[in-house]
Amino acid sequence: MITIKKITADNWYACTLLEPTEEQRELFPAPAVFWLAEAAYCGMNALALYAEKNIVGFAVYAIDPEDGHYWIMAFMIDRRYQTKGYGRLGMQELVKHIHNNHQCEVIRLGHRPNNERAAHLYASLGFMEINQTEYEVIRQLSFE
Repeated sequence: MITIKKITADNWYACTLLEPTEEQRELFPAPAVFWLAEAAYCGMNALALYAEKNIVGFAVYAIDPEDGHYWIMAFMIDRRYQTKGYGRLGMQELVKHIHNNHQCEVIRLGHRPNNERAAHLYASLGFMEINQTEYEVIRQLSFE
């Protein structure tokens, strides 16, 4: 089971210590501290993902003022907690959190074209590919 909590003065430092695996560093090049700073200063929502009392990952999301859709900007499970099902559970909780708190009809996200693990996870959760460039695959989950 995964629970979601806002990143606050009590848990921000623990979130900065979260890291991807070595193989994922080029897929997820920005460290957690970058995302926390961007969230704090650019109007994004930063959330910690907990399995019991352990922070296992984090997520950042925001509304895009240009298209009016909610976007998941960052989603990462720490290397020590991968392959335990936390990615799937965390994404399900994140989607539920965004949908329930913002009554949105669409959630979008992007990932690198060569990130097959992310592609499989997002597709299995109903995120449909709506665009692809050389650098990014854009997916959308609709609640309509």
